[in-house]
Amino acid sequence: MQARAALPAPEAGTAAQCARHARNAAAAACERCGAFMCTLCRVKSDGLVLCAGCFDRLRAEGSLASARTTFRSWRTLGLHLSVLGLPLITFGVFIGPASIYASVRGIAQGRKDGDEGGLAGPILSLILGILVTGGGIFFALTMAGAFRPPGARR
Repeated sequence: MQARAALPAPEAGTAAQCARHARNAAAAACERCGAFMCTLCRVKSDGLVLCAGCFDRLRAEGSLASARTTFRSWRTLGLHLSVLGLPLITFGVFIGPASIYASVRGIAQGRKDGDEGGLAGPILSLILGILVTGGGIFFALTMAGAFRPPGARR
């Protein structure tokens, strides 16, 4: 036999009841679906008051910025691409511009987020990205025969 605390049932017509907890008075209504909820069910996120079900749905969709658990670091991506492009210089025409793009996005992301990680990494990856792009273009032109000496057979 289990002992349960007996809570008085709310009187009819006095207050709205929580949709999940019938014995709790509603403290708010969900701004998305309109369901009544008690203080146990209420979730405040991104300026919205949501029920647990709507919060779970919006979090799964990725609509709530405060519930995101992943983060893309453009700064790191740019550095990795530029370093990867050095041994893969034959693909520098593709890897270099991607590295430059990611590096520029990393600089903008750092300014927007107030990141104090410094600019050394993004500037280094930007320079390496330019070198990888130039090396890739040079390799492509060399393979196409653009740098043959005059009078050489084609």
